[in-house]
Amino acid sequence: MSIDARANQTFIANADLSTYQYHIVVNSAGPRVGRSATAGEPVIGVLQNKPQGEEHATITCLGFSKVKAGGTITAGGDFSTTASATAVAASSGEYILGRALTSVASGGIFEAIITHAGYKG
Repeated sequence: MSIDARANQTFIANADLSTYQYHIVVNSAGPRVGRSATAGEPVIGVLQNKPQGEEHATITCLGFSKVKAGGTITAGGDFSTTASATAVAASSGEYILGRALTSVASGGIFEAIITHAGYKG
């Protein structure tokens, strides 16, 4: 496995995202992205760079990525987003963005595979 094997796409940042590298993002109007602001919502991927508003934002939409944790996540566990654009263990009814490949405590960065597995039952 290589952490550099990822399916990246380029969008335009809808605001200053320079402090949100490895945070979870959503699509906004047109080809733009912003940070996730609703827990458990459907999302498009993880921000890889540090764009300011109107700059190119590189998003991992599928494959391997580092992700910022907003809670404890166990390796092998599915994760979802928080209202702060960080990852937490997915709860029932939340959109599963991916699966953790390493365990992490809140505030840490973990390795994950972005799968878009749908909603947790």
